[in-house]
Amino acid sequence: MTIPDLSDQHAFWSRLYDDEPGAHEHGSGFASEFLARLTPGSNILELGCGTGEDAESFARAGHRVIATDFVEATIAENRKRTRDIPNLQFQVMRNDDPYPFPDATFDAVYAHLTLHYFQHNITLGIMSEIRRVLRPGGWLMFACKSTDDPLYGQGEPIEPDMFVYPNGQVRHFFSEAYARALLASAYTGVEVAAHRGTLFGDPSAWITVLARAA
Repeated sequence: MTIPDLSDQHAFWSRLYDDEPGAHEHGSGFASEFLARLTPGSNILELGCGTGEDAESFARAGHRVIATDFVEATIAENRKRTRDIPNLQFQVMRNDDPYPFPDATFDAVYAHLTLHYFQHNITLGIMSEIRRVLRPGGWLMFACKSTDDPLYGQGEPIEPDMFVYPNGQVRHFFSEAYARALLASAYTGVEVAAHRGTLFGDPSAWITVLARAA
């Protein structure tokens, strides 16, 4: 089969945000848990910020935030809405490209439901870039749909635990073992928690992962 490339995913997410504005906001208890771990005035990178509610909450709590997404229109709208917050910057960036930041720039990297769209070899590259821009002792916190999710296995398989759906979206479901393996060589104190509940109005299962850069 032909595996969708990121240009296909760009079109999918651009259409989704355009058709359903506000339906994919990230504001959540997950952001509050992240904030509770940070020291005052941390430098934060958010990957896949969507409509930017989490990034805004981090900045209003006194942190310096760069929030990224690859949907240009969403970034432009976020900039307009938050132009009164000087310590918040929105930037167009793809998760799987080399990050335009020097080594050890950030005290924390946050990704809420935005790392589970890539094949394994690409995911490894993303994790390498995240570790590169994190300072030693910096926090990585992310959430991904898990292999217990109701949608797991319903699409056409691409590779283990990854599927493409009729609407063109791809999804890579993370198990606890997979998440731990991704972080094993570069992080300490890895915490993985499994969750079941509702995400964006639908039954779902996901994992949250918290770790400190070695």
